[in-house]
Amino acid sequence: MTCDREIPRGYPRIAEPCNDGRIPNAKYQYHCLECAIEQQPKLVREILVSETFDEGQVPDATALKQELQDRIEALEAKKPVPPRRVQLGPDRQVESLMQQLYDTPDDRDVLAVLADALTERGDLRGELIVLDLALGPDEGDEDQENRRNELRYRLLPRVCRSEVARAIVTWGFGFIDHAVVGDTQPYGGKLFPDVWSHGSLRLLRELTVNGDPGDWLGSKFPALRRLAIGYGRLDSLPSSLPRLEELRLTCRVDRAGAELLAAVLGDRKLARIELGHMARPDVVRERLAQLCDELVTFTDNDRATW
Repeated sequence: MTCDREIPRGYPRIAEPCNDGRIPNAKYQYHCLECAIEQQPKLVREILVSETFDEGQVPDATALKQELQDRIEALEAKKPVPPRRVQLGPDRQVESLMQQLYDTPDDRDVLAVLADALTERGDLRGELIVLDLALGPDEGDEDQENRRNELRYRLLPRVCRSEVARAIVTWGFGFIDHAVVGDTQPYGGKLFPDVWSHGSLRLLRELTVNGDPGDWLGSKFPALRRLAIGYGRLDSLPSSLPRLEELRLTCRVDRAGAELLAAVLGDRKLARIELGHMARPDVVRERLAQLCDELVTFTDNDRATW
């Protein structure tokens, strides 16, 4: 019972499904009718509407329904109005600072200005940047470390907490610096386009995809320097990664694939290409050597490392 009243035999009582842990194996808690009307008016109304009650115990159900409605409206009126979440549009100063950081993601002066601008907008990332600038990677005040970990978790893309995506991230100053993603299929086409638009990934510099990159890379990584992909189609590689310097491919590359990669890169020349399987190695190696300053081949034994 939820009150101290003793309910006489034959007097109506309301059974509410219960599993709050206070009483082992309890399936219901009981209210006398008056308490139920006061505390659980919606539950009583559901019982009346479904007509799962003894009409002899509730002689005037119509009047009781009206009483319940009045009680429900009174309770709703007392509920505090939730604060309205303000959606802030793009900020020119913030976007200008981000453009600078695409070129120099570790510029502490620009990061400090960005932290102030974000803090003024109520963005938690501003506080995270301040903590990252103040603390070393593995040192600092315990309270500050705990706060930094809390902020990083709150600013982490939700899918990175999922076993489905199996994404592992490394943080830089306020933003994720490196992400390692498991096999993205069959989830990549549906799940990842929204993920990669997440604010924490705007300064991503290294991305490892142990699977087919699909068509979701797009132009979401203006700061990306290093990209490693597993199996998949080379035509999935985006041509809009302006700062890409190193590319690592564990997928099989033939002459057509080398020509396709050349078409994707256009006039750009990478600093380094690492390559695993090749068909007609001499021809492929010669073509790819024209696309980079350094061409490296590797075996299955070391494919997991840069």
